[in-house]
Amino acid sequence: MNNLNAEQLADDLDKMIEKETIQSLSSWLDTKRGNTPEDILHLQPNQVFVFGSNTEGIHGSGAARAALRWGAVYGNPIGRQGQTYAIVTKDLNAAVHPSVSLSYITEQLVTFFHHAAANPEEEFLLTKIGCGLAGFEMTDIVSALKEATLQKSIPPNILIPKEFSDLLTF
Repeated sequence: MNNLNAEQLADDLDKMIEKETIQSLSSWLDTKRGNTPEDILHLQPNQVFVFGSNTEGIHGSGAARAALRWGAVYGNPIGRQGQTYAIVTKDLNAAVHPSVSLSYITEQLVTFFHHAAANPEEEFLLTKIGCGLAGFEMTDIVSALKEATLQKSIPPNILIPKEFSDLLTF
């Protein structure tokens, strides 16, 4: 196989992957029940608050601080904690932000999608993870969401911020 054929094959594969991502996201957008509320002050018993955390689990401000009232554990940076689910978006030991790679956030999103799919009776309220003190742009996090859907589609029991869903619209 010559280089031109290999390059064409790679381009074709990229287009197929992008098409599958778009179909997966479009399907999810068509079936979702709505967006995460802007200000979450209370949770229903079946709701889970999904927030951006830091590597040390120091939930000192923003959504992480709010998560403490629903069972987030100080010192635990990742995963399910009470009626919350933490996704690490910031490295407290780094001087420059953003400080956590988007590939690491993508890995955590895939794990989170599996957790939500295994708990269909619960509704997961994804906040604007990474878009505050962690220093990411919304387009960065939406890219991580798109990348995660290549491995696992977004379950219908996950609500996302309107700003994210607006960027996911094709």
